[in-house]
Amino acid sequence: MKTIKFLLSGILVCFAVLAQSQTMTPDVAAGLKTGNVNLINKYLAKSVDISILNTSKTCSSTEASAELSKFFQANAAKDFAAIHNGERTGSSYVIGKLTTSTGDFRVTYYAKKIETGDYRINQIKIEKF
Repeated sequence: MKTIKFLLSGILVCFAVLAQSQTMTPDVAAGLKTGNVNLINKYLAKSVDISILNTSKTCSSTEASAELSKFFQANAAKDFAAIHNGERTGSSYVIGKLTTSTGDFRVTYYAKKIETGDYRINQIKIEKF
């Protein structure tokens, strides 16, 4: 009986951790899938390391949003599928395949937990698949 209670407790803890780490993923995935940068904006950190096709820089969330918009204007989004994701204490990441009108891209984004307990994207990388 103790074993069953222990296992159930462990499962509940795992679900709680997964639910917390996935809070931004649906919105960000929807934004990438449709090219809607507004869905991604609310999850950007104040400072973002952004790398799009071998051009890298650190910029404000406003500038990062403009860079993403420019990318999606040149590469109309058709689909996005997360391939892999993970979490460490205070941070998480997602690696996915972005299908656009000009081809496929690998998108990787990293997020850190802020004081409120929410996650904010502090690094985005888009490279040819």
